Amino acid sequence: MLKVLDRKDVGQADWEEIYTLSRSIWPRRDPKLSRNEEIQSFLESEIPLFEKHIVLRDESGSLVGHVRCYSRNVLVDGIETRNMALAGVCVPPDARGHGHGRRVVEEAFRQFDKGNFECSFFQTAVPGFYVKLGAKVLDATTVFINSRNNGAYPWWDPHTMVYPGSFDAEGKTIDLLGPGY
Repeated sequence: MLKVLDRKDVGQADWEEIYTLSRSIWPRRDPKLSRNEEIQSFLESEIPLFEKHIVLRDESGSLVGHVRCYSRNVLVDGIETRNMALAGVCVPPDARGHGHGRRVVEEAFRQFDKGNFECSFFQTAVPGFYVKLGAKVLDATTVFINSRNNGAYPWWDPHTMVYPGSFDAEGKTIDLLGPGY
């Protein structure tokens, strides 16, 4: 069952499951924090104007897919642009190959397509997956920076993407105005 939840409607049990799934894919951001401290830190963080969590559960109720999408304005060549951050896309390794990732990302892109955003920049290790869903890999002429960290490169995955693929970002400077996501 696919559900789109506003952040305020995500319960403690959901957070625990999302956290467990996320940490099975990616290591902790701050290894000094305990599991509970990391969850609490997220729960207490500022809520963007728009934040949705798309969760997919199988017939037994197990979490088999998750994505977080939220408002995060960026600068594109110095012009403020309404960006939908796409983050935390994950499916448990033993549940892959059944279309779960596709379902949660398609739902995230449907949130985008409702017209509140101009673009969605994100990073990935699997660009072909997103190209099939209408995104585009950005080439080396597109420069990503974080002006709030001395212009440091904000991403850690090897590929940067934009949705929709028709958004003109090639050769431009994209300032995330904060850390990568």
